[in-house]
Amino acid sequence: MEFPLIEKSLFVCVDVQEKLLNVIANADAVLARIRVMLLAAKALNIPVIATAQYPEKLGWTCPEIKALLPENTPEFGKTAFSCFGEESFSKAAAPYETIVLFGVETHVCVLQTALDALNMGKRVILIRDGAGSRKESDKEAGIDFLRQAGAEIMTSEMLLFLYMRSSRHASFKEVSRIIK
Repeated sequence: MEFPLIEKSLFVCVDVQEKLLNVIANADAVLARIRVMLLAAKALNIPVIATAQYPEKLGWTCPEIKALLPENTPEFGKTAFSCFGEESFSKAAAPYETIVLFGVETHVCVLQTALDALNMGKRVILIRDGAGSRKESDKEAGIDFLRQAGAEIMTSEMLLFLYMRSSRHASFKEVSRIIK
């Protein structure tokens, strides 16, 4: 198994909207890890795309998370469950070999986005501690399904240390502070 490469990776923050977060199991813990991923994206210079499911009804990315997005992060509204159902998202994600997913809901939008990416031949990494569903059983079922489909399941800390590979990495101290 090869190490994931920063320069070939895209972080996708899926549907982190207040109306959805209000019903997510362990939402505070999930949000904490999403914060880590977004702060680390800035430190490691990893591009991010944010999506919002049916924003006309559910709103856009919650303000707390939106404030953490790197400057010029595109945010795409969508009605399809897969982010790849939005043509603008597909074009923006096309150059990247590795799609790193976190957000909600694990068993619906995150899962369908991952399956589409896998079908396109992309490497998919699901951030387990940065993904959530209304029911923990749905989250676990989504994770199990994605693992069987070929996605890699990692924690936020696991992936970030894989990217850096050494305590001598230029961003090691900053990322270590973020992870805490």
